[in-house]
Amino acid sequence: MQIFMAKLESDFLSSCPIRPLAYYRYIDDILIIWTESEPQLKTFHDQFNQFHPTINLTLNYSCTEINFLDTIIKLQNNKIETSLYQKPIDRPTYLKWDSFHPKHIKNSIVYSQAIRYNRICSNPKDRDEHFGRLRKIFLNQGYHPRTTENQITRATRISRNHLLHYKTKEENNRVPLVVTYNPNLEVLRGAARKLQPLLQKDARLQSIFPDPPLLCFRQPPNLRSIIVKSSLSSLTAAGTFPCNQKKCKTCPFITTTDQINIPNSHQDYKIPGDPRRPYPTDLEMRSGLLGQMSNLPTNGVNGHLPGDALAAGRLPDVLAPQYPWQTNDISMNMLPPNHSNDFLMESLGPNKENEDDVEVMSTDSSSSSSDSD
Repeated sequence: MQIFMAKLESDFLSSCPIRPLAYYRYIDDILIIWTESEPQLKTFHDQFNQFHPTINLTLNYSCTEINFLDTIIKLQNNKIETSLYQKPIDRPTYLKWDSFHPKHIKNSIVYSQAIRYNRICSNPKDRDEHFGRLRKIFLNQGYHPRTTENQITRATRISRNHLLHYKTKEENNRVPLVVTYNPNLEVLRGAARKLQPLLQKDARLQSIFPDPPLLCFRQPPNLRSIIVKSSLSSLTAAGTFPCNQKKCKTCPFITTTDQINIPNSHQDYKIPGDPRRPYPTDLEMRSGLLGQMSNLPTNGVNGHLPGDALAAGRLPDVLAPQYPWQTNDISMNMLPPNHSNDFLMESLGPNKENEDDVEVMSTDSSSSSSDSD
């Protein structure tokens, strides 16, 4: 999308007779500074919407105040002032203090938020009001008031002018020492520093460890990682059989067989395996196969259950007329989506933050926050 929008913006702005004084975009939020008349602004917006059939931009404008990402931009006394913007329905979900994380991670959360407030708010009085609400939020999360206050004080020592300048991150070539997090392993950092003089005595080790190793904590297993698996399970064989694990208490009661007798009948039910795969393919799911199968009668079609066809490596016959990719003649058409992407000329939402499934824990104080000085 980024490449598409960059090309779209370049083509449109180069062909537009009247352009904004300034044009900024972050993903799908656009901020412009317009110095022409209001009718010309609406014309500019309409032309932008008509420039490509799949793009729909929503226009929000004001002569005094506008929201962009997590910032409120105001015009007061012919000066631009900024303040923190939060949605009315916003509910902070900061890490709780009793969470099983290193202490410096929790301190960095408070510090990084205080840095953000100090950078965004141009009025110190307005900033201090937001700091008051931030203290209450972390107090409700179980943070000690002294911890919160120390990190806020640390952040306010940095001037706002310094924070507004782009800071290039320095490359860190220290060798990482990765261990699974445990509070008792905090002493490893001190032990590594004490042993550093021994490494300096050997020429080969000194070239490998010119600086003390960087202690990094790997996230230990949690309830989510135990219950939810990121990989597909292996193929299953037909029938039932014991797992033969040493601590399993049900294995002695499991019968190894591939069929069972149905009570009050003379029929045997054959327990199917999964010779193909444990889950439907991505193509089947995107084609609505699961939804179609849920509407089929329980006795199948013509005496054949949909699962029988799947086990044989093909789709059920009842679905054949609805899916052109099942035929021998494969045709692929690239069509515009039937729904448009909404891009705001001025955002109504806060800043976007990506959430990673993998958490990195580092005990290096210099990397505790990306906003530290």
